[in-house]
Formats: sequence, structure tokens, C-alpha cells
Amino acid sequence: MSTIYKKKLKNKSVYYGNFYIDGKRIRKRLSSDIKVAKTKLKLLELELLNPKKTVDIIFAYKMFCDQPYLKDLNKASFVSIDKCMRMFVDFCSQRRKHTLRLVTPQVAQEFIIHRSNMKIYKYGQMVSISDSTLNRNIGYLKRFFNFCIEMEYINRNPFMSIKNVRKKGVSQRFFFTDDHLSKIMKNAGKFKDLYIFLIETGIRATDVFNLKQKHISENYLIKKMNKTGDYLNVPLSRKALDVVQLRTAEYIFPEVHLESQRRKVYDNLKSNFNEEFLRKNQINLHTFRHTFAHTMLNRGVPKEILQTLLGHKSIQTTEIYANWVSNKELEKFIF
Repeated sequence: MSTIYKKKLKNKSVYYGNFYIDGKRIRKRLSSDIKVAKTKLKLLELELLNPKKTVDIIFAYKMFCDQPYLKDLNKASFVSIDKCMRMFVDFCSQRRKHTLRLVTPQVAQEFIIHRSNMKIYKYGQMVSISDSTLNRNIGYLKRFFNFCIEMEYINRNPFMSIKNVRKKGVSQRFFFTDDHLSKIMKNAGKFKDLYIFLIETGIRATDVFNLKQKHISENYLIKKMNKTGDYLNVPLSRKALDVVQLRTAEYIFPEVHLESQRRKVYDNLKSNFNEEFLRKNQINLHTFRHTFAHTMLNRGVPKEILQTLLGHKSIQTTEIYANWVSNKELEKFIF
């Protein structure tokens, strides 16, 4: 049986825990923060009642999820952390590493190697995870184990020696030429409006899939982006508005709203190219976004404006596209 109480000191209040084991009272100082104090109380109960048992990874993760800064994250960010942690828990469970103390630097390194070799299904094809995703995962796990140290579950962070992956030099991503687009539109069938909207807005396909009429206000697209949780608020071109105005259903593109329907649009797009070309250039619906960025830059749109249109948080992300400006366009500023 345990209880928690507050004691006022000189400049602040501190929470203490009372424990009674075999009739003996044990008092422990917990924290000045009530949420941290309650978390520590649960841990102390576990340790005092089971002195030989170390802290379980799943138990520690549940405590980690109670932290205020995690609860304040947008849904997309929390889902990303949760996905990483669940994969890590599964990885450890398969190796019978159920407690925090069994997670050594070697186990940490093995997980990162395992994670880097994983494939994900994205835009209709299996691809390797990006260096950025892997580095975010390393950051999540470092943060989790730092929390465990703070809570005195362990005294060292097994991920501390894991360094971020050095990102490879940015390669020029593929974009559709006018000839490619002409062929795509000719064979688009019922997906023609979808392709036009993608090429005219540059928004991610995942945001188009659940796009509703309520996301269109006058001539603007206003929508919370699935990837970042930030709001996109950008004007629509005349062609994009023409597509929207012809559609009256709640979902603007009901033909791709359901996951089961999207395979058809991927197959339709890929039918315009041979297998070698698809594999070499990694063509998918995201290629329309690349093409939009390329078109805007070649029209002389400043990268700061393009950053807003694409919904990038960082200008550095937008600058990846800077080397796509054609020589002909550059010559306007030189000669």
C-alpha cells in the first residue's frame, strides 16, 4: 500500500511517497511535479514489491507516453514516435530482451541496422526508408532512454553512442516532362482530374486521398497536412478550381478515398512506363509534386514562396529543388 503527499519547503512544494512493507514505513522523496511524482511512485512500488525485478520496456514506454510534451504533439508526430517504439519493443521481444537493463549498446546498434534494412510500402511500391526517417528514429529512442535515466530506471543510455546517418548527396529527383504528362493524361481515364489537381497544386497524394469540399474556401485550399500536422493555406490555380467545381461529393476524389481503390491509380500511372524506367526513376504519385516544384522554379517563383506552396517547415527542404532550375532559365539572370 502506498500514498502520496505534498510537503512545503522554503521556496517550493515537494511530493513524497509513503510505503508500508511488512509493517515498516518507507518514505521517499519523489518530485515537485505531481505527474512525475505519480510516475516515480508507480516505479518505486514495482521495485519495492519486486526487488529482483527490473523495469519492463513496455511499462517504461507507457510512463514515457504520459509526459506532457508528448501529449502536446500533433497526431502525425505522435504516430511516428509510437510506430518506432512498437517496432523496437517487438525487436527486443523477439530476442527476449524484455527489460531495460538488457538493452545494451550492441542491441541498440543491431536494431538500427535492422531498421535501416526494412522496406516500406509507399506510393504503390516497396522502398527503403530514408536517412531522415532513420535519424528521427534514433532521436526518438535517445529521448526515450534519456527519460528512463531521468526516472532512474537505468543509469546509461544504450543509444548515446549511435550517431545519425550522414545523408547522401541530394540527387536530382525525377520530374515529368511535357511529353510524359501528355502520355499520362491520354491514358488517365477516370483519374485525369486527380492527375490535373496533383500537377496544379503540388500537394502530397496522401492529402488528396481524403480531400473534402470543406477544405476548399473560395479560391483557397485550407487543410491540415497528414505528414506534418501543419495547415496548408494556398491559392488554387484556375485549372485546379475547374476540377473542384465539377465535383459535388463530400470527398472530392471518391475514386481514391478508400485504400483498396488506390492500387488502380498506381497501376494506371505506371502503365505509361516500362519496368526499368519505373525502377530507375522511382516514379509514383509523389512525382507530380516534384514536377510542380520544377515548374514553379522555372517560372521564376522565389524559393520562399515555393516553401509555402509545398508546405515545407524548413527552407532547407525546399532548397533541395533549387538545382532543378533549367540552364535556359538561369541564363535570364546572367546574360
